[in-house]
Amino acid sequence: RKKTVMSHEINKQIDRVVTLEKAWHGLEEIVPNITFGNSGHDFEIVERPIFDDDAFPIPGFKCFKCSDNGHVLHISKESYTPIQPKRLWELIVNSLQDVPHVIASAGSIQSRAKLFISVDIKDGTKFKEGYMNYFNFVMGNDGAMGVMGMDSSIRIVCANTVNASMAQKHNWEFKIKHTKNNEAKLQGMEKFIEDLQKDRASYYDQLDELHSIPCSSTMAEKLTVGFIYRYDKVEEVTEISTRTRNQADRIIELFDSGAGNRGESMRDLFDGVTDYYSHESSGKAKDGNRFKQFVSSEFGVGARNKADMFSLLVDEKERKTMEKRGDLILSNT
Repeated sequence: RKKTVMSHEINKQIDRVVTLEKAWHGLEEIVPNITFGNSGHDFEIVERPIFDDDAFPIPGFKCFKCSDNGHVLHISKESYTPIQPKRLWELIVNSLQDVPHVIASAGSIQSRAKLFISVDIKDGTKFKEGYMNYFNFVMGNDGAMGVMGMDSSIRIVCANTVNASMAQKHNWEFKIKHTKNNEAKLQGMEKFIEDLQKDRASYYDQLDELHSIPCSSTMAEKLTVGFIYRYDKVEEVTEISTRTRNQADRIIELFDSGAGNRGESMRDLFDGVTDYYSHESSGKAKDGNRFKQFVSSEFGVGARNKADMFSLLVDEKERKTMEKRGDLILSNT
């Protein structure tokens, strides 16, 4: 039987996304309470040998499968040691046992290549009106990544999401590799969570700073074009493609009149960028594109683009360099 895979991101026969309430991406299965048992993580990662065409074991390599359905997650060298989903849950729960919290969402994407858990920490701290914060854990099962902990900020008016940890390039961003020593390293999670409040406050202070910096439509265009072409040599950009022009025009439109924006400040430009990469960068909201957009916005290229734009805008020198780059490209084309 042929599997149904939407945009290579969500395999409906394997993956699951559960939440407590309706989410911005509209992909969720709403449940009254999220536990390990209903999260889609209730399986073990089992090790199996790999055989050649003559049925002889291949030394130095092994295969990892899901215990419940036999789906192959990863083929790796012997040094790879998986972190079991149940162990990840235990560590998160233990780390948060003295902190009021609720598991807000959980699930898997890309045929369980990545598992995620989103935690709402309810300690009464209010960082900024109109925003919500979630502490996200993401674990890779395909060898591409280990375990990462990230702080996510959501602007309620337009449901834009930003990985605040990634945006500020924090050196405390929590990462663990799949190695034999991963058990000891997992214990460092407690310190990571302790630093959360201080760095959230810093992120919102920087947002306020962006709000105080004026930005015209002309400047927004230069910054947006400079951002999109930030990896290219200016002299080699002789023509702006139709796709890039459409991207830039839409971001500038959101800067000017997106939900909550007035087209007046660097903050409006940043919110226009986050709006675009949260909701529109993967195309129109058809089912396949919705899955793809969700993965990109939270775990992929969209998440990185939002973080990069924040980092460039809050740095005056980088911001001026990006504006000059955009100006030169627009002049040359």
